[in-house]
Amino acid sequence: MRNLRLLFGILAIGAMVGTAVAQTFVGTHTGEQRSVEPKENYAIVRMLRLDRNGRAELSTSYRGTKPKLTRKSMNAFGSLLDDVAREKIIRHVGTWRAEDNQVWVTLSTLNLAAGPDQQDAELAFDVRDGFLVSSTEGSDLYGDSRMRLRMGSTTATGGGNGGGVQTQAGNTFTSTVRNPNQTNEFTVTRTLRLEQNGRAVMEWSYKGDTPDLTRSNIRYFGDVLSDVARLRILQHSGTWRAANNNVQVNLTTLGAREELASSLTFAVQGKNLVLTSWDKESYGSQKLTFVGSAMVASNPNEGSGDTIGDVVGRHLQTFTLDSGAQINRELIFEKDGTVRLTTEYPASRRTAISDIDQSNYGMSIIRLGSQRSYTYEGTWQVRGNEILITFNRVDDDAIRTEIRLQRRNGVLVGMAYETRQFGTALLKFSPR
Repeated sequence: MRNLRLLFGILAIGAMVGTAVAQTFVGTHTGEQRSVEPKENYAIVRMLRLDRNGRAELSTSYRGTKPKLTRKSMNAFGSLLDDVAREKIIRHVGTWRAEDNQVWVTLSTLNLAAGPDQQDAELAFDVRDGFLVSSTEGSDLYGDSRMRLRMGSTTATGGGNGGGVQTQAGNTFTSTVRNPNQTNEFTVTRTLRLEQNGRAVMEWSYKGDTPDLTRSNIRYFGDVLSDVARLRILQHSGTWRAANNNVQVNLTTLGAREELASSLTFAVQGKNLVLTSWDKESYGSQKLTFVGSAMVASNPNEGSGDTIGDVVGRHLQTFTLDSGAQINRELIFEKDGTVRLTTEYPASRRTAISDIDQSNYGMSIIRLGSQRSYTYEGTWQVRGNEILITFNRVDDDAIRTEIRLQRRNGVLVGMAYETRQFGTALLKFSPR
């Protein structure tokens, strides 16, 4: 009997150790793989999410120019590169398990725009100096190039003293840097917001001249400058945690949907945060100091963020297509919590829709080639100093997409939205 109790005790300890080992891998692990063709300028971004219930999701996207499907690139990154190039981001879902110092990921369902597709793949990762490194090669779906994913955690520890960091929701830290090249005068403001629930948001904006995307500017401010120059306001979001008088910020989502993994480490110095380790490719060469503030960040181009107040009614944005046709976008908030966004070409004749138009104003703009208007329908609610809109239909087609707006100097400005639906041009609605 005593031997049986001893055996059960050993088994119980083994089970607890196994559970503890598995828990160390729970979280989001990210990495990039550079293009293998000498004239190609892109990176394949991998993001592996492992949850406590044994669910795994491996998302693949690209940053930079659209990948070309050469034999060399397909061998390196796998046959899924075709889907990534077409859809910008894909998600492969399955399960995971931990064995000794390895993580085994079994993926089965590939989520594409056309719907789920059964695609089976098994990947093994070794743990090496804080990274998960794929140990299986020759995968048809994922190619021969090994993935190297920095291990991170989705569980942010924002509570407590956090090594001297104030943790009240809305706590912000701001850094403003002027371009040293006086022939292109602009300043870039980066504002980091640390929320009490562990969410982190880095908001980029600029004022002055439109930034020239020269090699020196990109090196100084980072690759994200190219997106900010186009959109004027951009948010990079993820999670944060504080430990040992440091703050670790892991940013994963650029804008509404594009995935860009950037890890930033700050030292706490009084009320300020000073960068000690960061993604220099995305955030530039300068060691930045972020000044602490109790105020919510504002965009220097648009003025301070106003309280939302009463938005019920009509709000209008006008823009001009490549063909010269003027288009109206009308956003209507109803008292019952419903909302409509109608895009209309007022003229009776049809207009041509170019690739530039689709990039600037979203894929749905192509509907104006055969009809005078189209309408998104959904619901709206106020969250803090933002309006969250959730659309579930465009004309007769079911969809799900969101827009987050802030009121700035009386104008509703888009803070985050899906560029595939609404384009890269800034959403900006004035009351009618």
